[in-house]
Amino acid sequence: MVIALTHMMKYNDIKLAKNVKGIDLILGGHDHLITHEKFNDSVIVKSGTDFRSFSIIKVHKNDK
Repeated sequence: MVIALTHMMKYNDIKLAKNVKGIDLILGGHDHLITHEKFNDSVIVKSGTDFRSFSIIKVHKNDK
């Protein structure tokens, strides 16, 4: 599993997800919003601002 920890604005996280294959999860900072979206095969999670919100992320492994 590849997890990218970023500190970019949402539109840059989306560009990252669309242009770099193999990123499973992008945990983004910088924006003060709460969002959970999927672009291509990447999930982008942003958890708000100033520790007012937290995201719980459960990851399940699929054996192929």
